[in-house]
Amino acid sequence: MSDRNSRALDKLSANLAPLFAEEDFELAKKTLVEACRATRRVRGGKDPKTGSYMYDDVPDYAIRVAAACKVVEWVAGKPVSRSITTTVPSESGQESSEGFMTALMADPEARASLRSTFDKLVEAAEKAKPMEIVVSKPLPESPPSTS
Repeated sequence: MSDRNSRALDKLSANLAPLFAEEDFELAKKTLVEACRATRRVRGGKDPKTGSYMYDDVPDYAIRVAAACKVVEWVAGKPVSRSITTTVPSESGQESSEGFMTALMADPEARASLRSTFDKLVEAAEKAKPMEIVVSKPLPESPPSTS
């Protein structure tokens, strides 16, 4: 194993030390190393002499990448992600999208909120910051009556 991988796994062990027993670390490191070398068996055709199928072991990149990402996340940390949420209140929670947009443009406070959100999105895009946008309808103030 390369020195770089060994240092990463040692740092992982040090960060998780208060939570697990020593044998748990060894098992986790062994599992991650094995996962970074994962292979899968695929059918490679028929043997011309016997007519039976031949199989080849090929790298399983999905498992290898997932394991490598876990090592990087645990050692270096996950990248920072930011999200901006805006809620535009409406008088009835069941408006059509056309009615919603009309009401949105008629409300100066809602327009200002929308403009502020878009300005933040543009600023974040200019700085190449990852961002998640979540759009949802506001919850009604009281549950609908069942009678």
